[in-house]
Amino acid sequence: MEKLKFLGTGSAFNLSLDNNSAYYIYKDTFILLDCGDRVARKIINYNLLKDIKNVIVLITHLHADHISSLETLIDYIYLLRKDINCKIVYNYKKGLEEILKLQACFEYEIVESKDVTLFDVNVKTLDATHIDHSYSYLVTTKDFKFYYSGDTNTLNLEALEMLKNNQIDLMYHEVSYPNISVHTSLDELDQKIDKSLRNRVYLMHFSDFKLIEMAKNLGFQISEEEKF
Repeated sequence: MEKLKFLGTGSAFNLSLDNNSAYYIYKDTFILLDCGDRVARKIINYNLLKDIKNVIVLITHLHADHISSLETLIDYIYLLRKDINCKIVYNYKKGLEEILKLQACFEYEIVESKDVTLFDVNVKTLDATHIDHSYSYLVTTKDFKFYYSGDTNTLNLEALEMLKNNQIDLMYHEVSYPNISVHTSLDELDQKIDKSLRNRVYLMHFSDFKLIEMAKNLGFQISEEEKF
């Protein structure tokens, strides 16, 4: 089965695991979910855009640990990879534009849409409950369909039902412990996600290694940073 690859799996202050970010390559399209600290540097250092013609960046919200190296990635593509067509998907275009205007950023395009198909990749934007203008994503290609929660304090029951009915292949969900008002607790995931589904639920955005061990013991899959 296809899976996302991670460039970091940590929450904002878990420096040992880096900011949570994942990517998936479909044909010649690079799909990136969030672009926090050091993410752009890893993409460039590891030459992940080799043979890539299109980049889709999905932004979940405007906290720094999810967008802090976005400007670096945009500038790199504009200056050194003019052959790449880059689209940023975020349903609060005005807010992201205001941030990018403060930086020495070159040309970019923000797509503001709840349902859009780019380069044969369908992206559905779902409301999340974290801060204002927070979003989760349903992403569909010919080979892979997944749900990515971003930061949210509520398990999306519609997405869970899709997982049960095999309408999506995998669910990627943030997790916290102890309970934090703006994040989804491990307790809630344990209560609401049946054990038979947990081999297809990958948790992410970890605050510490203790949380990882607790999640493993409950049968959830653990997102891990790719080794290069």
